[in-house]
Amino acid sequence: MANFYFDLLKEWCDALVDLQITEHRRPELYGGILCPSCAPRVHGRCGDAIYPLTYMSSVTKNPIYLEAAKRLFDWAENMARPDGGYINDTNSRWNYTTVFASIQLGEALLYHSNTLDAGTNDNV
Repeated sequence: MANFYFDLLKEWCDALVDLQITEHRRPELYGGILCPSCAPRVHGRCGDAIYPLTYMSSVTKNPIYLEAAKRLFDWAENMARPDGGYINDTNSRWNYTTVFASIQLGEALLYHSNTLDAGTNDNV
């Protein structure tokens, strides 16, 4: 049964990688994950995918997942506010999902920092 869960997570991570915006035409969208239902929208909480992408990179040793996680981290800074908090979406009334961003980033660093290069580790 364990392979089923891994295979499902891999399928989802592969889909996230495919949906990630990697063209530099609109810098504010670069690295975000395009919502297939709300396109052309990128939801603020898509940054929570940093942890599963980092996990997948650690387990498979495939650098595509780590690069996607790094782009997503850079994109997530669009959701940061001057006081350090993170908002849910750019046009949402639900403010401050900082705890979710902090948890996923902390878990990624705690369990998978060995997959990060020194420069990335220091900048997070």
